[in-house]
Amino acid sequence: MKFTYVLMMVFTTGSCSGSQQNGAKVVKDKPVIQSEKIIYYDIEGSKSERSYDFGKDLFKEYDRSGKQLKESIILVDEQTQKETINLGYLYHYQNGKLSKGENYSVLRGGIKKEEVQFIYNAGGKLEKEVHDAFEDGKKVLNKNCFYILYSYGKNDTEDHFSFNEGTQKFELSYRTLKEFDLHKNLVKEIDYDPQNEPYRSIVRTYNDINQIIRERRVDQYSDVDESTVYNDEGDILKITTKDGGEMIYTYKYDQYNNWIEKTEKIISVSNGKSEISANHLIKRSIIYY
Repeated sequence: MKFTYVLMMVFTTGSCSGSQQNGAKVVKDKPVIQSEKIIYYDIEGSKSERSYDFGKDLFKEYDRSGKQLKESIILVDEQTQKETINLGYLYHYQNGKLSKGENYSVLRGGIKKEEVQFIYNAGGKLEKEVHDAFEDGKKVLNKNCFYILYSYGKNDTEDHFSFNEGTQKFELSYRTLKEFDLHKNLVKEIDYDPQNEPYRSIVRTYNDINQIIRERRVDQYSDVDESTVYNDEGDILKITTKDGGEMIYTYKYDQYNNWIEKTEKIISVSNGKSEISANHLIKRSIIYY
């Protein structure tokens, strides 16, 4: 039995199904998504074949309010094409807010490897986010443990504290300053080191319907400048980088304006020459309540 593995996982306080994109067409009486199955295919010429990259094929489940309950990774046996659904994330809610997330290792038989707790203040704003590491099913203190403190004002701040295995203490690793416009769009993020020196920034520009149309990310190693174009449904049509690279998308929609099939073509530029570095067909099967 052969599997190919690539993993990327994220916890978010805003896990929702089929979230309405800014600028998207509004469908009357649009039903709530109960589950969605996302499968990647590699396009070669006029043919497409199943991709076996680990972590791309997903099965997501939601409650009736649209909050995500689970995210599972789909593994496929390349010989028999038999699929298995393996739990990767489990989300818990309290008073309508995400209170805890659990991350399970698909590669190690489903053993828990991380737990994240979200703590809110009396006004309902996120106050603290705690990331605990697990080994062999038990909570441990190691370099993967950290927590974030949130504060709010004219500019919001996030203080990130990581566990130092040498001192056996949590120490400030960096601080993030966030600026918002009058529409509450996040327009600037600046990261500062423990000596309060800036070392990374993100600047975003929005159109009149609050879609990000430009994002520039700068640190000591890179300067990435991207421009984004959307379709009428609010989905991304094209992302262009300042070096001429592109990500191009096409879509097919169901009767509720949720995409059920899209193509993703990535064009990279190297030494002044453009080439297609990835070309995918992505199919999405949706079950509604």
